[in-house]
Amino acid sequence: MSIIRLETPVNMYQLRFRQLVAKVSLSVVWLTLILMLARLWMGFDFIEFDQLQGRSNDVARMLVTGLRYDLRVAALAIAPAFLIGMVAAAVNVLWRAYTRIFVGYIFLISFLVAATAISNYFYYETYHTVFDIFVFGLADDDTWAVLGNIWQDYPVIKSTLLTLLTAVAGSWLLGRVGNVAGKSWHQGLFVLFVVGAVFVYFVVARGSVGTFPLRRANAQVSDLAVLNQLTPNAFMALDWAIKDRDEADHFHPVSLVEGERLRTKALGNERINQTMPVNSYLATHKPNVVLAMMESFGSNMLAMDDPKTNDLLGSLRPHFETDFLLTWLISYCNRQSSLCLLLS
Repeated sequence: MSIIRLETPVNMYQLRFRQLVAKVSLSVVWLTLILMLARLWMGFDFIEFDQLQGRSNDVARMLVTGLRYDLRVAALAIAPAFLIGMVAAAVNVLWRAYTRIFVGYIFLISFLVAATAISNYFYYETYHTVFDIFVFGLADDDTWAVLGNIWQDYPVIKSTLLTLLTAVAGSWLLGRVGNVAGKSWHQGLFVLFVVGAVFVYFVVARGSVGTFPLRRANAQVSDLAVLNQLTPNAFMALDWAIKDRDEADHFHPVSLVEGERLRTKALGNERINQTMPVNSYLATHKPNVVLAMMESFGSNMLAMDDPKTNDLLGSLRPHFETDFLLTWLISYCNRQSSLCLLLS
């Protein structure tokens, strides 16, 4: 039986670890570049440049914060390869196998990153938002019907070829990172290098040096909604969509006693059905309270309203003239689905 020795010459491990750091660093840069290019592509196609007048600081914040999101996603994607490589560098057989598998891993990760970024582009083109909770309609609805619509309405073949080209380019470029030449370092210097490399990688993966890692709230960089939409990359948006779905689908069980307590707290009474005391005023002055939720009612159309020649309000006109009417509100987004999600 052959026994694999875990002890290898210190200088050999140093050279392999330095080679590993070079491979991992270039891999993070490669994935970050893909995500950054996807953001710029969406920006050129979906932002009206007249809207950016006087918003240079907002654009800068979008790019910087977006870069931090991209670095975080890229670092997390390469983290398994980094950790496994630190162990494999100590054993000759494992290191030889690792260098071969690493190329395939980069191909797979590059393919996934490019495919997700392209999918996010077309999702935004259709729904005017990055991935959100409704992306899971692919699985929740008639999956084959949705896939059929995707095949008919989107350039699936071209997108697949572009994704494959990106994956091949990434694996080819990073597979050419050769051995690091040079002499071994002093042991103390090498220890500092290892600690520094791990620390920097940890900071990049968090996206922040502060108390909290880079979070969802950091994506709010402007009062222009499209800049906020394009700040996170496809993977961050998909991660938030998964969390939103989990929260929407998860209900905490409540005991009968706890339910009665919550009911009493909300209603101020132990019973749901209650009889109000006699109110002589309301008996003679019956109130009329109506809440109207107007779907697809653009107030801009009222500019063409004329009671005599072009009556757009009809029976609503008395209410528009006497009720509370807020005309200066602007919708947060298109489609009632996004609005309901925001209100929830």
